[in-house]
Amino acid sequence: MGLLSTETLQRLRENRNHDDPVPVVKLFTPYGNWAWLLAFQDGTDRDKLFGLCDMGIGQPELGYVRLSTLEDYDIRGIVIEHDSGAVFDKPLSHYARTARENGKIVT
Repeated sequence: MGLLSTETLQRLRENRNHDDPVPVVKLFTPYGNWAWLLAFQDGTDRDKLFGLCDMGIGQPELGYVRLSTLEDYDIRGIVIEHDSGAVFDKPLSHYARTARENGKIVT
């Protein structure tokens, strides 16, 4: 199984039809400041996911990331993980605005 479950990928596909979707999943690096709130999968390239990306430099931004890149990330055994406690009840634009105000993703 890859980084994202079949159910999560299905929800990401369904979300691409919404103007301002609610994020589906939060991923993060456990020993770093990197985080992703993923909202939808591209309609023509299933390897492209759209969401809020935070590389830990105080400038989170909306954009695309490749699922294959996230799945291949492994630095000395540290891999990207799911934040299983993250609950989303607002659209992506809310999280993007809050992240810009705080310099990091806040859930």
